[in-house]
Amino acid sequence: MQRTDTGFVKPVSSLMYRPTSFFPHLFLLASLVALSPASKARADQPWLSVTPVEEPAAEPHTEPLEQGEETLPAQVPPAAEPTMDGDAQPVAPADTPAQGTQPPPGFGETGQTAAQTAPVPVPQPAADAPREKRRSPTEIRLRAMWTDLGVEAACQDAIIAYLDEDEKGKATVRAASRRLMTAVTRNYPPERMRELVALYKGAIEADKARRITAQTSLDAKIGFSLNPRLEGMLWLFGVLG
Repeated sequence: MQRTDTGFVKPVSSLMYRPTSFFPHLFLLASLVALSPASKARADQPWLSVTPVEEPAAEPHTEPLEQGEETLPAQVPPAAEPTMDGDAQPVAPADTPAQGTQPPPGFGETGQTAAQTAPVPVPQPAADAPREKRRSPTEIRLRAMWTDLGVEAACQDAIIAYLDEDEKGKATVRAASRRLMTAVTRNYPPERMRELVALYKGAIEADKARRITAQTSLDAKIGFSLNPRLEGMLWLFGVLG
């Protein structure tokens, strides 16, 4: 209790809650807080601002289909409009490959870049192209000597072909010779020996006839009978005889 000048006594609590004295002080305090430097610093910081949170779009509600009903195709959103980049030309939306598929060759490349990265076709030899025969060391030496003697390339090819056929024709003579050699070393009976000797002589005669025919064909190709120098060379090299 507090005594006043008039002598009346009033409670202390009535002085604390007088509206005329409390609200002006509260307004002044709020103004000082709003104008303080700390309040201005908090207002300048963007991380203190409240950003609205976007809610995810609601998925369309689909009800289970009854038996006999058909599903409707999904609606595809329209393509994006070409955008303008400042004063540049309109930029068309880029084509992107579908998810789960590989982009086509040259995707995203234009002009010189696509030309540089394009695969270069490699020429493949024809399946039916004739393969060049590999020359043996003996053939290489013979051709070198014939070239030094002035023999033409076409004539050399004809002589080499004749020698190849002659080598194949001698296979019969070689087989008869091996059988006769085996009979002599193992002392075969006389009857068997006479048969093998006759086979060997027949192979020799057949080889002579074959060689005469082959030499006549070679003469018709290169005409060695009209060129004594060429004919002498063939005899010295063992081609004729």
